[in-house]
Amino acid sequence: MVKHVLLCSLKHSHNRGEVFVARRKYTVTPELRQEICDLYEQRNGKGKRIWTHKSLAKRFVLPKIYITAYLNGFASCTEYQNHLAQKAGFASPTEYRNHLAQKAGFASRTEYRNHLVQQRGFASPTEYRNHLLQERGFASYTEYQNHLAQKAGFASYTEYRNHLLQERGFASYTEYQNHLAQKAGFASYTECRYHLAQEHGFASYGEYLNHLAQKAGFASYAEYKNHLAQQRGELEVFLLKKRLRTQLRQKLNRYTKHGKVQSSSEYGIDYSAIITSLELEAKNVHGKSIEELRGIGYHVDHIIPVSAYDLEDVDEVARAHNPRNLRWLPGAENGSKGAKLILDLILQVPSECHPKKWTTLGIDWPAVDAYVDVTLCAGVSSPFFECAVSDQVRILINTHEDVIHFGGPEVYIVVDEEIINDDIEEVYDEEFFSHDSEEIVI
Repeated sequence: MVKHVLLCSLKHSHNRGEVFVARRKYTVTPELRQEICDLYEQRNGKGKRIWTHKSLAKRFVLPKIYITAYLNGFASCTEYQNHLAQKAGFASPTEYRNHLAQKAGFASRTEYRNHLVQQRGFASPTEYRNHLLQERGFASYTEYQNHLAQKAGFASYTEYRNHLLQERGFASYTEYQNHLAQKAGFASYTECRYHLAQEHGFASYGEYLNHLAQKAGFASYAEYKNHLAQQRGELEVFLLKKRLRTQLRQKLNRYTKHGKVQSSSEYGIDYSAIITSLELEAKNVHGKSIEELRGIGYHVDHIIPVSAYDLEDVDEVARAHNPRNLRWLPGAENGSKGAKLILDLILQVPSECHPKKWTTLGIDWPAVDAYVDVTLCAGVSSPFFECAVSDQVRILINTHEDVIHFGGPEVYIVVDEEIINDDIEEVYDEEFFSHDSEEIVI
């Protein structure tokens, strides 16, 4: 019986592409399960059933195994699969599937699946999935995930996934992973991974992953992940996301006491939303792809520099990495910009992305912008202008022509005679403040 279910599942993936296109989650309410059962009980004048398992699956757009599970009195497909596996003497459905694969002459279910894919003329499941995606008009798996999310009314797949997790009572994906680990008898997901590595004779989970990669013919797990991304046609996106993660870790190590102590999602960073935003900017503003922009030396720039934020505050980490605070910039310009604040760019970033201390200090950027406009229109030739927004805070604005040409006036925030913008202390000297300029209290 279970063998039949396994084959049906594989057949389903061949017909619809669900297994390889996405691990699709079906939300079935008790009311829907009852409706399925009621329809199955309907009979025609000759006493024969009107609905079969197959026709019900087609009507409700569900895999046939789900229908079978509900009609046999199980609340979910997982519960039904566990029942069948235990009935056959196995601890889990995965263990039983591996047994069936070995019975058919394969070392594991993964090897069996690879065999089925190769029978259809594809080198790997990933290649087969990409083929199915392209048939449906999607360039990559990420694009397909975002499509599913947008179809459900969400801006990104990460946001959609978080919504599904919250529906099940979990605050984050990490919390969900820990829940699954605890369900299996472990204190945390990290402990579960460590146990898995030790079971196979390895000192750490990283060592275990490297072993699996080497077994597949790769020098390291990192190289293997790059290979998988390339197979999916998403190598540049994968490398960009990897670089963003590395930069986050480096900045937290630099600007916080304990470094990176949480997952990116717990910091409120949505990499899918960031990638989507950068892809749109690359296409609509620069007329290129991410790969092309990276190829000609473009960097991802934080419009408001990370050093302006208090990274000990989780919410500030999320603000700094909000997609609205990120843009593409040629590498040379990004290096020249450093940690400077550029007024016309700050005005493009929503206030909810600004560092909290700006609100505390009472900095009114539109008022500063209006002051700059009035002063420039007055034809004042001096390179620096100054205005006070409180007794302790002054805004110093560099209006050198080359700076304006570069992207707008540079803005320096001075509190109690000290510039609080990190990494630009070298501009704070006597000559800088010796300039006689009008001071306006806003």
